[in-house]
Amino acid sequence: ERCTEDCDVFSFFSEENRGRINNYCYTRYVSGTPKIMPNGGFVDSNGNIGIDKTYVQCTSLAVNTVETTTCEPCALNTFKEGAGNPASLCVGCKDHSATINTGSASPNECLCLKGFQVSGGSNDDSCEQCPQGQYKIANGNSACQTCPAGSTTIDMQAFDTTHCVALPGFSKHAETSLFTACPKGFYKASTGNEACQACSAHHTTTDTGAQSVSDCECESPKYVTTGSNVCGCSPGYYFTNDACELCEVGMICIGSGTRTLAVTVATTCLAHSTVQIQGASSIADCECEPGYYPVAESERRRLLLTGSEVCTQCPFDTYKQTISNGACTTCGTNAFSEAGSDELSDCKCDIDHYGVN
Repeated sequence: ERCTEDCDVFSFFSEENRGRINNYCYTRYVSGTPKIMPNGGFVDSNGNIGIDKTYVQCTSLAVNTVETTTCEPCALNTFKEGAGNPASLCVGCKDHSATINTGSASPNECLCLKGFQVSGGSNDDSCEQCPQGQYKIANGNSACQTCPAGSTTIDMQAFDTTHCVALPGFSKHAETSLFTACPKGFYKASTGNEACQACSAHHTTTDTGAQSVSDCECESPKYVTTGSNVCGCSPGYYFTNDACELCEVGMICIGSGTRTLAVTVATTCLAHSTVQIQGASSIADCECEPGYYPVAESERRRLLLTGSEVCTQCPFDTYKQTISNGACTTCGTNAFSEAGSDELSDCKCDIDHYGVN
């Protein structure tokens, strides 16, 4: 025969129900107050005496999962806010959220998954995908983080920093993992971590961060566009050693025009003329040598077109000492000089005169 002491502290022995209810142990009910039971249960306050599981209600953390009075915690990603027994009281978390542990008692314990953030200012709001260009690496209700400057994500819902890839015009440094703009002379049209591409020969970009091959232009001032994506030497430059170089003193470089680079050469001025500057681009830059002066402007244009000489000797009794397109200077009264004289000392006194300083 079972003794009273065999009943647990939450029940008492009843002889009259011997053999009928759980070996005569009845649930205690004290002063109309629910008595807390093991495993998260308690007895309701309706005055019902007995240990039948229908009189054991689980707290918000648990439900009955078997035909016993045991209360089990709500599963992961569910929660239960009030007391009650049915497992259906454990409600699933909102979309794209999860709990950290079992036995959750509030929807606030449902945290947005990585790659998602709370759509509004309250934890009760739905979880939305991180927009393109942002990411979130862990479950929680914090906001998504923006990718570093010069980068973005290919898709929404990014959940790792590695999902941030370089924007067009940027590349990812292999050692530092920093995103940097393509340098001048390079471009990148796609989104991704591939390297920037170099412009074709003699082309460059006006700035860093170029995004298209169309941003590549003939490199100024040495080069000028002579055709579709073709560069020639600018006026004042000639082609040598696979590059356009500044025209040297004494030479004329008219540039490529419609010609190829290979035939863009430097030429000399017409006879008895030269240039004193670098980068001369026209025969008009030529100046007459000492002892020579330019023909009249109207005649000069005609002679230039025919390639004829445009500088002629200073006449008798004159001289010219400098390289210029100025006039010859007269020797003076009672003095003479040979044609083409280039020094004052070339002027001599007539036969019946002598010089004075």
